[in-house]
Amino acid sequence: ILRFWFLGYTEAGLSSVFLLGLALAAFGWRRIRQEAGGVALALWIALTFALVIVWGGLLDYFDPRFAIAAIVPLFVLIAVETAGAWREHYARGIVNAILLGALIIGMALSALNWYRQPATAKGEYAAVMARIAASAQPGDRILFSNPGQIALIFVHAPKDIRQTLLDVERVNRPGTEAYLDEVVGDAARVWLVEYGEPSGFDAMRLVPNYLSGRGLRALEFDYDSGKVTLFDLRRVYAEWQPVDARFGDAI
Repeated sequence: ILRFWFLGYTEAGLSSVFLLGLALAAFGWRRIRQEAGGVALALWIALTFALVIVWGGLLDYFDPRFAIAAIVPLFVLIAVETAGAWREHYARGIVNAILLGALIIGMALSALNWYRQPATAKGEYAAVMARIAASAQPGDRILFSNPGQIALIFVHAPKDIRQTLLDVERVNRPGTEAYLDEVVGDAARVWLVEYGEPSGFDAMRLVPNYLSGRGLRALEFDYDSGKVTLFDLRRVYAEWQPVDARFGDAI
């Protein structure tokens, strides 16, 4: 849970859901005669799945670390615990203040570190966007490969450069070329920002192949979560010259 609060790791966030579920189960077993614990456990399961379904329907891309489903069981636990376990009003207020304060502070630190601090994995995304902004020219366009980077785009992407979040479904179905013609438009150069494993959004490498067929790769570099490639789509006239090359046993 501390890793989740202060670093924002996905597996720690999911672990917190599991641990809070165990806490609710133990609490329910202790108070099963009053049925309050059983209700709390049922609410934890139902509301967590409901949150996942709602977020999955509202967003093109759902990731548990953005919704932080652990909020639901924590609030349910607070509600059940304060309803009967703490009969003294001052004790109930102290417990509420501590739990809610820990929740708010922890979530704020987690979000801050996840998106802002260079010590965390996704902090490098800010440096990538800063590098693109520093090297951009009039007529550039940024293509973001998949919606897995929606939140990072919102926080870090330069607002003064034209940009498009690619529709993964349209990229991977017939008509890819027409769709990319529409997206690229009159851009002189295109920055392709890939995030995550390409097998999850462009296994056939359709977008890089399309851009390679219409321009030159002017720059390419990796970062922690993906790769950035700059394609220069302006017409380039190459001067070809013969080269006397001899190859040995290995090239």
